[in-house]
Amino acid sequence: MTYRERLNRTCKYYDHHCGMATTFKTEAEFLQIATAFLETAGALVVRQAYATKNGVSDLICCYRGKFLAFELKDDEGAPSPQQLHFLDSVVETEGKGLVVDHLLQISKVLANILKDFGE
Repeated sequence: MTYRERLNRTCKYYDHHCGMATTFKTEAEFLQIATAFLETAGALVVRQAYATKNGVSDLICCYRGKFLAFELKDDEGAPSPQQLHFLDSVVETEGKGLVVDHLLQISKVLANILKDFGE
């Protein structure tokens, strides 16, 4: 199965079961579902934690050799200056760092990476 096929299958599954554009009520719920989504799509999730060091993103992973950092927010959350600084640092090193509030945003990042690989 190609990465594109795996991503498409993963997106269909999660869209059917929770809605890709769903905004989650808690960051903990979003973290659990986003982690499962990324792993199912073929990403290696290396950090899935809440607060170990100020500013470090909720989800850090590698997908097709690309370093990704996602700061997950619920309906009312906003990133702190430290979190934005961390995301900027990721981008400066050629990674992708984003604040996200639904799976569709994560899905688009993965799809763009595949597009860069010509898949």
